[in-house]
Amino acid sequence: EARSWKQIAKEVPFQDQQVLISWVFIFASITLLLDFISLQSLVAGGTSYIVKLGNWFGVVSCMAWFLGFVVLLHWRLRVGGTKGSVIGAVLKLIGSVFFNLQPASGTAGTAGGAGIWWSNLVGILFFHAGNVVSCADMWAFPPPGADFKSGFFRHGNLPVIGMWTYQMATWCLVASNLFACNWNGA
Repeated sequence: EARSWKQIAKEVPFQDQQVLISWVFIFASITLLLDFISLQSLVAGGTSYIVKLGNWFGVVSCMAWFLGFVVLLHWRLRVGGTKGSVIGAVLKLIGSVFFNLQPASGTAGTAGGAGIWWSNLVGILFFHAGNVVSCADMWAFPPPGADFKSGFFRHGNLPVIGMWTYQMATWCLVASNLFACNWNGA
């Protein structure tokens, strides 16, 4: 007998906490998008109000990422997550702390509003390490419902596919941060 999505969702332990995490990360993503829009407007020579709010969008976004990873780590510990899943969450939480430094220092006028030069690079290195650890953990201990023999895009496989997608994306972010980093604030 086929089960409904509602029945499947009820099997997620502490489901309300997972829903909260999702909404926090959605909010963080929207404010990060606004930060990028502001940055692109600045690069294009704009002086509009959205350009002036750029670092504030970054601060709000990064605080939301931090909060999301605090709640995720709490959930991982609460459900008795594997050691690798907890370590991956801790590395991403540490990365989110470093991500906060650049926009926060930029609002204070550091480096003409650009903020501390090294914090995003350090942040993405921790964040990427967290994604690598999470992928290795999901390989060693597949999450409940994961079964690639039943079809690649089967519902239970989506967390694994998502984590590998995140890891591929952070490889690109590591490379771009290494190339674009304003080394020694030069």
